[in-house]
Amino acid sequence: VTVLNVFFISFSPISGTSMEPNYHDDEAVVFAHFTVTYKRFDVVIVYVEQQSEPYLIKRIIGLPGETVLIDDNEIYIDGVLLEQSFIDQDEIKTYCVTGHNINYCSFMVPDNSYFVLGDNRDGNAIDTPSGYSIDSRTFGSVPIEDIYGKVILQFKDYNLLNQE
Repeated sequence: VTVLNVFFISFSPISGTSMEPNYHDDEAVVFAHFTVTYKRFDVVIVYVEQQSEPYLIKRIIGLPGETVLIDDNEIYIDGVLLEQSFIDQDEIKTYCVTGHNINYCSFMVPDNSYFVLGDNRDGNAIDTPSGYSIDSRTFGSVPIEDIYGKVILQFKDYNLLNQE
């Protein structure tokens, strides 16, 4: 079991609301460590050292070498509008969180890195609004070595798995 956990798959509870409405606080996920390539929209566990809780669950939006543009709640990848069927863009808005203009910002994704966002980008995906998702808009692109794994299974009730 330890070898599986260290090298292949791990189990983790979800803490926080940054991936609402698709992944909820107190749910859990199983994620694979052996993945070495990632695709757009993969949900991954990333390590961001400067965060108080450094392991975060996020969705890959930008791939290595791409330019991600946020323009008035729309995301463009290398100038092409990104379709995001996993969120309701009328309910959840994608804003820029740094700089002078919250409606317009651009990010160049370095080689061997990924641009990640939470699904609850403005904090309004839940009835009690929370803060916006802390993601690549705040801490920048994530180097591939700081991606801990890809989510492969979701459990709706973490407590079923966490019984003593």
